[in-house]
Amino acid sequence: MPVLPKVFISEFDELNLIKSEIERELLIRKVGYLGDFADLEAAGIEEFTYPAFLALSARLFNGDKEIVIKLSCIMQFIHVASRIHADIAETTANTCSVGAKKEYQFPVLVGDYLYGKFFSILSETAMLENLKLLSDLICSISEGAILRNKRSNITYKLAKEIVHKETAAFYSICAYLGALVSNAGDENITYMRDFGLNFGFGCGLLEWDMGKKDALKHFDKAKSILDKVDCDNLSAKQKFFAWLDKIILLYT
Repeated sequence: MPVLPKVFISEFDELNLIKSEIERELLIRKVGYLGDFADLEAAGIEEFTYPAFLALSARLFNGDKEIVIKLSCIMQFIHVASRIHADIAETTANTCSVGAKKEYQFPVLVGDYLYGKFFSILSETAMLENLKLLSDLICSISEGAILRNKRSNITYKLAKEIVHKETAAFYSICAYLGALVSNAGDENITYMRDFGLNFGFGCGLLEWDMGKKDALKHFDKAKSILDKVDCDNLSAKQKFFAWLDKIILLYT
């Protein structure tokens, strides 16, 4: 994803609470800190763009902060786990030494633990109705990663398909869940899902450094959808518009 959206996430009060919750979950009794077994920094543990996007989506409708923090942690765990798994080199048992096997196994185990953690949090917070949605997201991200690694030459058409499965899907679910758990109403929830999808498409296409014109069209479409949202917190809505305007200005 482009760097620009990360500039704005420090403005969110919720992030300190999200960070604290994540750090608590990463410390396992009798095991230690999970960062000792996988490179969490390289996997984006400090990239809080998705949690910030979900938190701001919920803020539009004055969502329950406690629920929002838990969901934001879930999205961060999915993000980090998917990055960990995607960064593991292909290898076989026949060509790996015992030490090398451990080198690959620990990150896999950490990624699996984080995926399991999201299910645990859903259970604890009585939000299991979102299990299929999040499981489908993980499948979509995995399909995108497979497409990334399967082809050496990525065409623009294939890049769009990958963006749809990864970045666009992720932002769409974040916006959707932020509205859903805030009881925003069916129409607003649909708007937020489509807003996140177009925002994510724009970010993803810029990440690939291709289709800038197409990316800007998606940002413009995201703005038009956001304008239709009937929210309770106008300052949060203005912050979303500020994100979009600054991204568009940077790339035009």
